[in-house]
Order: sequence, then C-alpha cells, then structure tokens
Amino acid sequence: MKVTVVSPDEGRDVLQPHLDKLLPALLRHGYSVEFVGWDRSSRWPRRSRHDGIDYTMILRGGGYSTRRLLLWMPVWYLAASIELTRRRPQPREVLMAMDFEAAFPAAIASVLRGRRFVYNCRDNLSMRYRLPRAVRAVVERVDAWVMERADSVIFPDECRVPTRRASTNAVIVRNSAPEVEIASVPDARALTVYAMGNLREDRGIALLLDAAAKVDNCRVLAAGKCRDEKLAARLAAASNVDYRGVLPPAEALALCGEADVVFTFYAPTSEINRRAVSNKWSDAMMARRPILINTEVEKAAWVASEGIGYESAYEVDSLVRALRHIAADREGAAARGARGRALWESGHRWEVMEIRLIALIEAAGGRPDS
Repeated sequence: MKVTVVSPDEGRDVLQPHLDKLLPALLRHGYSVEFVGWDRSSRWPRRSRHDGIDYTMILRGGGYSTRRLLLWMPVWYLAASIELTRRRPQPREVLMAMDFEAAFPAAIASVLRGRRFVYNCRDNLSMRYRLPRAVRAVVERVDAWVMERADSVIFPDECRVPTRRASTNAVIVRNSAPEVEIASVPDARALTVYAMGNLREDRGIALLLDAAAKVDNCRVLAAGKCRDEKLAARLAAASNVDYRGVLPPAEALALCGEADVVFTFYAPTSEINRRAVSNKWSDAMMARRPILINTEVEKAAWVASEGIGYESAYEVDSLVRALRHIAADREGAAARGARGRALWESGHRWEVMEIRLIALIEAAGGRPDS
C-alpha cells in the first residue's frame, strides 16, 4: 500500500510534532511513502528522496507567520487541489491529509477522482483565529463537509471534536511520545525549567523569561524554533538561559532529563490555545518530569486531577509563585513526574497510538470504493 502524506509544510528538517513520528512509523510498517508539501523556505528541489521517503514540493516560497501568507494560502489550496486531482489514484493508495489546509484539497480530489483520505486534524481551523460569527459559521460548515468526505477524522483529544456538527467518523489519536533514554539529571543547585518546541510570544516564553529573572537560581533550558527576532535575542542574551537551538526530536526529548519541570503555557487569546493539546505533556510524562501549565487551558484540570504537574495563571506573579513552590519541594516534583510516567505507560505511549493510526490507514486502503 502507498500512503501519500499531504501537508502545507516542508516535512523535512522542520518536521512538525506528530509528523516526526508518523513518517518513520509508516516506513516501519512497510508502506511506500510520499510526502506532498509546500517548500516555504525555497530550499528543496521539486522532487527528492530522503530516508526512504519521496518528497514532492508543489509550491515554493511564502515563509512562515507573515502577512504574505494571506496571499499565499489561496495559491496553496489551488495547487494542492490540482495536484491531487490530476493524479490517477493507485490501487490501495491512501491520502493522509494534515489539517484543513491539506484535507480540503483531498476532499476536492475525493469528489472528482474518488480518492480515499484520512483527515488528521491536529489544529481545528475555526479555533485558530478570532473570526466574526458569520465567517466562523461558514468555516465550520466547510470543515464539516470535508470531514464527511473523509474515511476517518483524527483528533488529538475529545476537546477538539466539533460539538455543533459532531463528526461520526471521529477517532482520538492522542499526542504521545516514544521511549527515549533519559540519561541526564537536573542540576541540584538550580531550578531548571525546560521550554521546547515553538518558542513564541503566545507560548509564554517572554513571560517565562520575566518570571525566571525574579526567582533565585532559576535556569531556563530552551530548544526549538524561534522566528521572533526580539524573543530570539532575549534567549541569546539572558545569563540564566541555555538555548540549544533546533534539535532533532529525540535529542530535544532527551533534554527533559536536565529539567525539573517542563513548561507548557498557551496565551488564552484564542480558542485553539485554550483547548491546547500539547505534545510536550506526553514528552514530560515519558521522561518522568512534571508539567507546568497555565490554568486558562482546559486540560489544566486534567493535569491537576492526575497529579502530574503544576498550574499557574498566565501572568508573571502567579508564575513566580509556582516556580518558587517547585524549587522548595523537589521531592514533590519528582513524585508528580513519577505519576506522569505511570500514566504514560498505561496508554499514552506512541506505540499505542501508532497501532491505532495504522488500523485507520488499513481500513481506508482496503475498503472497496462506494
């Protein structure tokens, strides 16, 4: 069987969480894998092969997080729809469409070409932005149509499943971490807070730097992408910050060992942030480290009820108090980390979710056309 993964990204060197586990998993299960994406940095050839995966870039340029994307996004939708429609479907070929940006073109191809696809909805489109009510209703209606065309729709948590137009083919595949050896331990002389992934203003990074500066012997360990020049400059200049840059996923995950707590804040300015479902939670659980989450996130109640982390409001004084509390009770932090590890072992391992994903692909690929 062939699995064609479609995503509005490069899929290489800048792998998104979940994709960095999905692509290798598909290869391990013996599938022929092609990645169809958008070369936003204009640095890859149209066609290439890397680590056993065929890459096809159907659009080049545009970058990330710029106003120009308002002009580029319609071009992507058109290019992806044309690309998927013009291709003749192969026997037992399944499209894995990452988020609405890929699922909408896949749905067009399903209508015009009878293509089967799995909609992997990591971030609901209607929740990402502050939209006027009428515009949001239209977006939700179109998204519901796309979901109806899909063989299955994957969500990372129940809180992301639409309630107004509930998808009857919804499947929960939780964000989960693979087993990685954790060889390092925290520095007993300082409180180490680990921030990883997308290092952005709306992920509380500036807030963390402000708070850490007010806590004695508080060290910020950071790894990941920071496209904000001012924030990157702060990370580089602060004496209590150890910024390791962009690391391969396994190395970034292993760094959890150096931390006392894993930082996972989301500015409560958008619905998608308030309904955040972070990969970092499972990373922390696997590594036996507690989670530090802001109270405005819906899943903060779950973190508290499971006893696997700490809560703080999304403001400096509350975060300072939380950091001081953790520093004063290292044994309590270790106990919360151990509870997180037990929860990870009971069902939040990547291997469990991998089996669920493969079953969805097999169902889509083996089901006769209607």
